[in-house]
Amino acid sequence: MDAVIVLIGPNDSSSKTRKFDAAYTSLLNLIVARYSPLPRPPKIISVCGGSINGLDPCENIQAVTAAFNSGRSADGDSDGWVASYVTIDEADWKNINNKWNGFLGCDEHYAESGHEVLMKDIEGQVRDVLGWQR
Repeated sequence: MDAVIVLIGPNDSSSKTRKFDAAYTSLLNLIVARYSPLPRPPKIISVCGGSINGLDPCENIQAVTAAFNSGRSADGDSDGWVASYVTIDEADWKNINNKWNGFLGCDEHYAESGHEVLMKDIEGQVRDVLGWQR
C-alpha cells in the first residue's frame, strides 16, 4: 500500500477551530494505529477541495499536517509516517461547485464528474508526494 488519501473538511462547518484541529489530529493518529502493522508506512495525503465549505479548511489542514510531521520523530529518529497536503485549484473548485455546471449530485456533494475534475487536478501533486513519474 502506497498511500491513504483523505478528502478532509468539506462538510465541517467548524473547520477553522481548535475542535477541528484536534479531531483531524486524532484522525491522522488513527490512520497510524490502523496501518502500523504494514511493513512500510503508507503516505498520508490530505486533500483540501471538498464541496460546501470548499477551501475554508485548507489553512488548518496544512497546520495540522505540519504539526503531525514535526511530532513524528523522537531524538531525531523518524517513525516513518509522513503526512502531505494537496489541494484543488481554486478556479476548478469554483467551477465544480457551481450548481449550474452539472458537477454536483445529491445534497450538493460531488457527482462522478465533479470527483473526476478533483482527481485530475490533484493527480500530479499526489504523484509528486509518492515519487511517481508524471
